[in-house]
Amino acid sequence: MDYKNEDRCIVLSPQEALLFISFNKVGSINLLQEKDAYSSYRNPSIESQFLSYCKELGFAECHYAQLWLENLQRLKLVVLQEYSEASYRAPDFDSPPPEVVNKTDRYLELTEYGRMFFDACTPMDEIRNP
Repeated sequence: MDYKNEDRCIVLSPQEALLFISFNKVGSINLLQEKDAYSSYRNPSIESQFLSYCKELGFAECHYAQLWLENLQRLKLVVLQEYSEASYRAPDFDSPPPEVVNKTDRYLELTEYGRMFFDACTPMDEIRNP
């Protein structure tokens, strides 16, 4: 059957498939996290953590790590979530003007579809027992 819409096909490069399979070892739906993403004191971004993760897996060439991450997201196997929180800081003697403090946390999460896809593609003897 010829599909005109390529979004219906799951096409993973060998590197993407290895990355996706390795997520099972994380043992959580939260794969990577970035706390207070837009603060002046930056924690490593999800994208830089993903690049480091690729290197830890032993990939010699990681030039396409951003593309791999985007493809896994496009296929709805993982999702990049952002959670924002704002709080009011009342004035005191150290900071006279009142201010609103915004905090944004970002998480790379395995989707429900990603978990089902993983279960369908993993031999029964390789699935970890809970």
